[in-house]
Amino acid sequence: IEGEPVISTEATSESPVGSYAISITKGSITTDNVELVSGTLTIEPALLTITAENQQKTYGEDNPTLTYVCSGFVNNEGEGKLTTKPNLSTTANKESAAGTYPITVSGAVADNYTISYVNGTFIVEVKTTTNEGISIENDGENITLSKVNNDAIATDGGLTIPDNVTQIDNEAFSNITKEDVEYVDLSNTSVTGITVDRDNGLFNGFSDNTLIYLPSGNTANTGEPNVVIDGTCEKLVLSDDEGMEITTGFNASSVTYNRTLTAAKAGTICLPYSLTSDATVGYYQLSSSTAEALVFTEVGTTSANEPYLVVSKTAGASLSKTLSTAISSNKNLNAETGITGYKMVGTMKAINHANSIGKYILQDDNKWHKVTSESDAAAIIGAYHAYIENTTGGAARLAIVLEGNDSMTALKSIQTVDADGTERWYDLNGRRLESQPTQKGAYIVNGKKVVK
Repeated sequence: IEGEPVISTEATSESPVGSYAISITKGSITTDNVELVSGTLTIEPALLTITAENQQKTYGEDNPTLTYVCSGFVNNEGEGKLTTKPNLSTTANKESAAGTYPITVSGAVADNYTISYVNGTFIVEVKTTTNEGISIENDGENITLSKVNNDAIATDGGLTIPDNVTQIDNEAFSNITKEDVEYVDLSNTSVTGITVDRDNGLFNGFSDNTLIYLPSGNTANTGEPNVVIDGTCEKLVLSDDEGMEITTGFNASSVTYNRTLTAAKAGTICLPYSLTSDATVGYYQLSSSTAEALVFTEVGTTSANEPYLVVSKTAGASLSKTLSTAISSNKNLNAETGITGYKMVGTMKAINHANSIGKYILQDDNKWHKVTSESDAAAIIGAYHAYIENTTGGAARLAIVLEGNDSMTALKSIQTVDADGTERWYDLNGRRLESQPTQKGAYIVNGKKVVK
């Protein structure tokens, strides 16, 4: 064939999907008897790939927005060509345990494109928090705790378990210094099926003084102390040796505070529950002071976490009680009663000798003695006791004067009326006089200061 035909079509690189005619003419062909047959140009959809982008989050967080990327657009086109956006979904949600979940993508529509999909991966990571020197790893099913570093937990440390924990492994507390933990609070979790046994299981090795909070659906061994379940503690036991931080109040069916008082001797208390005076024990609150003495006024009922003077009316009176009573939180409290020149401060925890220096503590002679660096190392302040601070400086060895019930007008060391009615006089240092004084001065009689 001599010459070249002319071939053309209306289709271009931007023409949409479809069929287009291809025409042919003789062009420069000079040969006779040449048959020219037109053709068809078919434009097929381009391949577009939509990929779900991988996502991750920490257990307990809300899901991030799911996203996608597209590849395969031609002619400088972009997502604006999508007449229907893709649907993205995942089975992971806020409560999903740590693990890997799929992200599926589907449903997109774009003219002139055939769409394929690549699903993504959603990773829920273990949640790690730090509480009082403890690393808490929570995967939504189990919780594991370990020390953040090689240091022991602070002695005032406690553990509050995140409220979205639903299960806790028996080994969760295996890597911590348990005897230094003051409380473990699971009360806001939905953990169930625990039996508190400090010799076995989850709470094996914890001190009896560790307060354990649990929600309903859990139990404690019979006689197991200091376990609060659904707001009730069957057996609360307090000790002078080591105080207990009570972060949340609760009801106690039985309270034991092993402390016996010597008859007609004074002591101090600051307890997380109220007490009522009875035939064996009287309670007195600091109300005023003189140059020689601190004056305490009897109260019928004490208030929780307030400091008081307590006096035994009988030999061997005990502060141990078996009662159902409300226990108040003592966390971050400043338990003190102030008067001009002095304040009485309650203790939630025992105070060692070094930290007692400068404070006045009540001793067996019923006077307040200032603790110094030279004082006996046994001069400490027990938990649930109280001490005096002189806010203006000066006085030492202050005596005690009680005001209140006629049956307990004063301590034995400054007792003013014997059981047989014989009146006794004392000087302001608490020393008993042989008879009513004739020399002018200030004295104590009938629990009151008298000036002759």
